[in-house]
Amino acid sequence: MVSVRDNIMPMNRTHARRSTMLSRLAAVPLLVAALPAAVALAGSRQADTVMLNGAILVFQGIERNGGAKQPKFAQAVAIADGRIMFIGQTRKAKKYVGPATRVIDLEGRMVMPGIVDGHFHGTRLTDCEMEYEGGTVAQVLAKLQACLDRPDQAAFKGTNVRMAATHIFGEAIMPPGTALTRDDLDRLDTTRPVMVENADGHKFWMNGRAIENARIDEKTPVPPGGQIGRDASGRPNGFFADLDVGDWGQKAPVTEDSLVDVVRRTNADANRMGITSVFVPGGGEDEIARWAKIQDEGKMTLRGNLGLSASFVHGDTDVAELRAKIAALDAYKRYARGLIEVTSVKVYCDGVMEYPAQTGAMLKPYNVNAGTLEGPIWRTGTATGPVPSCSDARQGFVELDKAGWQIHVHAIGDRATREALDDFQAALEQNGARDLRHTITHLEAIDATDVPRFARLGVIASMSLQWARRDAYTVNGTKGYIDDSLYERLFPAAELWRAGGLIAGGSDYPVDPLLPFVQIETAVDHTGEAVPGVFPGALSPREAIPDLLAVIKMHTINSAYQLHQERNLGSIEVGKLADLIVLSQNLFDVPTEKISDTKVLLTMLGGKVVYSSADAGLR
Repeated sequence: MVSVRDNIMPMNRTHARRSTMLSRLAAVPLLVAALPAAVALAGSRQADTVMLNGAILVFQGIERNGGAKQPKFAQAVAIADGRIMFIGQTRKAKKYVGPATRVIDLEGRMVMPGIVDGHFHGTRLTDCEMEYEGGTVAQVLAKLQACLDRPDQAAFKGTNVRMAATHIFGEAIMPPGTALTRDDLDRLDTTRPVMVENADGHKFWMNGRAIENARIDEKTPVPPGGQIGRDASGRPNGFFADLDVGDWGQKAPVTEDSLVDVVRRTNADANRMGITSVFVPGGGEDEIARWAKIQDEGKMTLRGNLGLSASFVHGDTDVAELRAKIAALDAYKRYARGLIEVTSVKVYCDGVMEYPAQTGAMLKPYNVNAGTLEGPIWRTGTATGPVPSCSDARQGFVELDKAGWQIHVHAIGDRATREALDDFQAALEQNGARDLRHTITHLEAIDATDVPRFARLGVIASMSLQWARRDAYTVNGTKGYIDDSLYERLFPAAELWRAGGLIAGGSDYPVDPLLPFVQIETAVDHTGEAVPGVFPGALSPREAIPDLLAVIKMHTINSAYQLHQERNLGSIEVGKLADLIVLSQNLFDVPTEKISDTKVLLTMLGGKVVYSSADAGLR
């Protein structure tokens, strides 16, 4: 339990990795210069909800200057008409309690702003959930066979109906270095075409039936930016990356109601994890229409900015043609209403860095292992990922910027990041400064000379920092394949932060399980110890951000800024929307490695409870 004796006060300590925190807040002098003794809207009307006796995390402004700050807490918050009307002491909050007011005794629990997820795809349907694991080939095949043998799949036995498995960690197939192949998948007892999708959404494996259906053979050319794995004879070996394989089998019937229900589940899954707002990049009209249906039914419990795909910008320099395509995007704005906004587009600049895909666009060639896994001999190769990455989209960036669209760019490699920044610079030079808040997401590798350009150009860095850990991706699939100097700087969040860049948090769910407090913990220490299967030690430890408050702001107010909503969301301030979450523990009272144990007890959207844990114990 947390005892807060004053209204709003700093915690007189820092939050360092592996340090054990004081178990209770120390009473310290009130920072009157920072915040008044009580903050309230004019008048003393009755509140709809009052939360008392808590540790309400209070901060103001986005986080971008890299200076360590101490958190401040209030005891109570009052809410009316969906907005925060009072922040201050419990005794002063009680005057807002009326006959119809719901009073929640927090009993010292921490309250923070709802998490704003700046890169989120949503829950997906799957024929076979591989549970974000690898395992031996035998274990993988056993899981797949169990899915094929399920009663709900019986009707497809002996047919050409697809079976798509999702969320395998291909880099974690054991023993290390083992490659899943079409021959492995052909050992399954089925006639059906089978695809096994990697969790990252870029790599996948297919059995022989699927490959034949897709008409991929020795003569099939590798498209720019894609990858077709082949054996020594040139025969496709079953591995593919960043490739549209077209028709690989008959689609199983899926009802529209079931697809709409997936959006409902997405809302519920996010709320359960404390997420109240999301940016969903690159969806098609069908998906956006399903979100709008939920909104029209009054079932939305999540604020959603739904991004469109703008892949057409690649290779197009015809201004009139680009403007016509961009103008056509305006039709999607008809879905914007209620909790839905449509203001952004997504552009891919590359794929992923991990071997064997290596579709991330790099400034230097990937290294090749001329030795063995146990005794590697690294030599400079020739592959650098897709060429061009995004330089062929420059005119498109200029026209999208001119038309007022916020551009959200996927960039993993350092060359992809540079070309995207060059495109944004061209838009700035031709159109002048515009408050569009263009964003580059993922940013696994950034050349050091490009780091200060983020702040200079006003480009937001959206990072999924749960990836900043020593796991099968970064060790088995990346270490050695890129220069050591770059490897030591992977996910350079600290560099961006200290250079004044604005970092926003994004989960990329369902690429990983939806665990925002794992994201926060790993951003602080770069170990990812909360995730099974990680290797000991920190990944690029100098790039960790040892300031918990700064990391929390990245996942709240900074992401709200990315969505142009910082005046309404992302911090607990009088007049803002009451998007709040109640936590099982105070994040500032526990060692860093325990942050990931945090449970969300209650999630509130606009003052309404949209999730409450069965064991919350709130009354």
